[in-house]
Amino acid sequence: TSFSDASFTSAWRDGFKTSSGSDNLSTNFNGEGVAAYYYTYTGTQSAEKQKTYYDSSSTFYKECASKSGNTPGKNVFTKVTVSSTSGPGSTDERVNFANWYSYYRTRMLMMKSASSLAFKNIDDRFRVGFMTINDPSSGTGFINIDEFTAARKLAWYNAFFAVSPSGGTPLRVALSKTGQLFAGQISSINGVTANNPVQYSCQQNYTILSTDGFW
Repeated sequence: TSFSDASFTSAWRDGFKTSSGSDNLSTNFNGEGVAAYYYTYTGTQSAEKQKTYYDSSSTFYKECASKSGNTPGKNVFTKVTVSSTSGPGSTDERVNFANWYSYYRTRMLMMKSASSLAFKNIDDRFRVGFMTINDPSSGTGFINIDEFTAARKLAWYNAFFAVSPSGGTPLRVALSKTGQLFAGQISSINGVTANNPVQYSCQQNYTILSTDGFW
């Protein structure tokens, strides 16, 4: 089920945790006391190979890195104030912008939105689990790997959307914990009993033929 559209005049700061508050994008974007805006690029670096953010010597990089109003980016970015006619062909893009603000504005919001869409069509033909890299500040941050039934899918989404990043990024520690889980060498994670994810059941019927003493 898709999340509801955000409101331009009351856009959630975190669409997955609406209790975090909202902002009126028509009057106070980024706490600046102005309507929401963005910039379109109108420079000459239009080819894909020219738009590199990694080559600090490129023209495009220097244009993007220059301060607002200073060269070389002074005349290649056009400010667009979001309104009922600011979209392509003078269309209303306020809801679209509000959805970006609430569901895609930060790396974490974008990751949750993209991943939730990617897992949409996965069903109980697959086995899925969940584990956070860091110990969570609330909840267990761990769901055993099992068939992705409707009930488990709901639990998975609830745990996934509730994640709030903090601390470092102990990738090697998390990978080690995952290895122990698959090796059956870890009994619990964050207080939850860890089941062996490699277990499976198989039922077969055998027909045994005997010919001249060979089986």
